[in-house]
Amino acid sequence: MSSNVKVLLVSEPTAISEDTYKQALELVDVVSRERCGRFYHRADSYRCLIGRLLPRVLLARDGVSPESISFAETPSRKPYIATPKLSPPLAFNVSHDNELVGIAYARGERENIGLDLMRVSRPRGTSYGSFVESVGEALTAKELKTLLSTTTPLSESWRRFYRIWTTKEAYTKALGLGLGFDFARIDCSFASAISGTPPASPQSAGSGKTPLAENATLPINALEDEDSVRIDGVPPHGWEFRTLATTVAGESYEIVAARRGGNRPFTMHPIDPQDVEEVRAQVFLEEALRLLS
Repeated sequence: MSSNVKVLLVSEPTAISEDTYKQALELVDVVSRERCGRFYHRADSYRCLIGRLLPRVLLARDGVSPESISFAETPSRKPYIATPKLSPPLAFNVSHDNELVGIAYARGERENIGLDLMRVSRPRGTSYGSFVESVGEALTAKELKTLLSTTTPLSESWRRFYRIWTTKEAYTKALGLGLGFDFARIDCSFASAISGTPPASPQSAGSGKTPLAENATLPINALEDEDSVRIDGVPPHGWEFRTLATTVAGESYEIVAARRGGNRPFTMHPIDPQDVEEVRAQVFLEEALRLLS
C-alpha cells in the first residue's frame, strides 16, 4: 500500500558514548541544548537530543544547509519546519520510549502528521485488569469490553492495548492537540490477532543501518479490513494510519503513524517496509556530525 508517510527509527539511544553526545549537542540550537540538559537521567538527555536531531538530519540528507534550518511552533506548540523556501514542505513528528526514538515524516505537508511509539511493558505492582480500568476514562465501552475479555490470551491483550493507545496518541499528535483531545472520542477496533512477540529487527554490524525492506522476516503485524478507527462514531475521512511492531534489545514496541491529507477515504495498513529505516543511535549521531558540522 503506497503512502507518503516514512518512518526513521533510532534504536538503543542509551548505548551512545558520552563523548559523541557532547559533540552532537553542539549541532542544535541553544534552546534545544538547554532542554536536553534539564533531565536528571542522562538517558533522557540522549533521547531528547536524538529527537531534536532527527528532522535536521532528514533535511541535511536532502541537501539543506545546516545554517538555513529553522523551526517554529503552532499555537498549540506543535513544532514544524520553518526553513524558508523549502520545497516541498516536510511535515514531521517525533516520539520516543526507552530504547527507541522515531520520526514520522511526509513531504508536501507541514503539520498534519503524528507518531507514537511505546514499549509493550507490564507496569509493576498492578494487574492487567486494574491497569486497563485505571485508564478507562480514555477508552470507549467497546474498547474496554474487548480489552477485558477473558477469552483473549494476556500477551495479546497487552499488545492490543498498546496498539489502541498508540493509535489514539498518533491521531491527536497529528492534530497538534495531544492531551487536549478526549481519547474516549476515538474508538479503535482491531479484529486481527496481534499476539506474540515480533521478530527482533536485524542489525547490520557494518553500517549500523537496516532498511527493513531487506529483512527476510518483516517485524510487522498484519491488519485486516475490519480494523478501524472512528472519531465520534465516524471513520476520519482523509486520514491514513500506518502501523508497525518491532523488537529492540529484546523488548517489543508498538508504533503508529497518522497523517491527514487529501480527500481519500480512511485507510489503516501496516507501513510498507520500504518506507521504514532503522539505525543504531551511535551510528545516527556520527551521521549527524558529518552532515551538520
